[in-house]
Amino acid sequence: MEERRIHPRIRRRQKVALFLSDGSVEYLWSYNLSRGGMQVHTPHLVDVGTRFRIATAIFDQDVEVYATAYIQVEVVHKIYDGEFQSFRLGMRFISFEGDSRDLYLSFIRKLELLQT
Repeated sequence: MEERRIHPRIRRRQKVALFLSDGSVEYLWSYNLSRGGMQVHTPHLVDVGTRFRIATAIFDQDVEVYATAYIQVEVVHKIYDGEFQSFRLGMRFISFEGDSRDLYLSFIRKLELLQT
C-alpha cells in the first residue's frame, strides 16, 4: 500500500471528547496524533465520511495552564484493532475553532522534537 501520510504520526494516548449529533459526549483515547489528524479508539463502528466536533485538553507550556482545543474532523478510515478490541478511526482535521490551531500545532511540534 502506498504511503499517503504528509505528517509523521506520534503514538500518544490523549483523552478526546467526541460530540455526537444527539448532544451527548463520548470520551475516547487517541492512538496517535499528527499535524493533520489523529486516530482514536472507539467501541462503535462509524462510517467513513462522518464528521464530528472534538475537544482535547492540551498543556500550554507558555502560560503553564491547560487549554482546550476544539476541532472539526472527518472520519477517513476505520479498522478493527484486535489488540484493543475496538475500532480505530482515522480522522483528518477540517477546521479549528478560535486559537485551537495554534495551540494544537505548538503542542505537536514539541512532541515531534521529543521523538527526534
